[in-house]
This record gives sequence, structure tokens and C-alpha cells, in this order.
Amino acid sequence: MKRLFLDRWASRAREAAALAQLSLETEGYAPPVEPALMAALLARVPESCRQVLEMRYALGMNSTEIGEELGLPPATVRSRLHLAITRLRAAQDKLF
Repeated sequence: MKRLFLDRWASRAREAAALAQLSLETEGYAPPVEPALMAALLARVPESCRQVLEMRYALGMNSTEIGEELGLPPATVRSRLHLAITRLRAAQDKLF
């Protein structure tokens, strides 16, 4: 009986640890967005920020590369990227 109790106790501990790990892995996960909805969201972002956003996530460029391409300091690129993401989140919250 003692052995059954300890086995169940250990099993529950493993399950709890697995669930905790899974919740950490899926935190921040966003489901895919339909193209029409993405276009509507991007329309709410200023052009300068949209360009930085597209270069970062569509082309995979980092802030230094984007800055060299656009003639901007990397800090300005990061600032515009932050602004674009903030506006996208706000627009998404309004639509949902």
C-alpha cells in the first residue's frame, strides 16, 4: 500500500512539472492571423514603423542591419519596432 501511495505521489509530481513546463513553453503564443486581418492590423501602424517591422520579421534583419539600410541608428530602429508592436497589440485588442 505504501508503494502505491509513493508511486501515485511521484506520478502527480511529474504531471505537475510537465504542465508547468508546457505552460511556460506556450506563454506568449499567438495563434496564426489570417492575411486579411493582418493587413488591417498593419494599416494601423505608421509607415516608418511598418517598414521596420517588415524588415525585422519578414526579412529577418537585426536592428543594426535595418539601421544601415534605412540610415538610422540601431536605437531608433528598436524604438520604432517597439512602437509598431505596441500599436499592433492595441489594434488587435480592439478587433477582438
